[in-house]
Amino acid sequence: MATKEDLNNMVTKEDLASMASKSDLNHMATKDDLASMASKSDLDHMATKDNLVPIKDDLDELKRTVNRNYEQIALNSETLDALVQSNHRHEKIIETLSLRSNEHESDIRILKQR
Repeated sequence: MATKEDLNNMVTKEDLASMASKSDLNHMATKDDLASMASKSDLDHMATKDNLVPIKDDLDELKRTVNRNYEQIALNSETLDALVQSNHRHEKIIETLSLRSNEHESDIRILKQR
């Protein structure tokens, strides 16, 4: 039979009611879960809200730079197209002048032969 001291050390109904149930234990983290969680030192190396403000500012500056570069590339492309067209026109002019020069040279030969 249990002694009075044994009864004092036993669990009461109130103690049992405050203990975790089997379903409560199923929702608790296991040793494996705890091992894969980030430690305090891991969290110390993560970015904070204060760290994100300069990063956002840098990102905004990069976006402005990319947009400015895009606009400059578009202008350069237009200028290049104009230069290519001008180059084609000059090639045609040189070709025409070359033909005229050949014609004049031929006319000069004919005049020298007379």
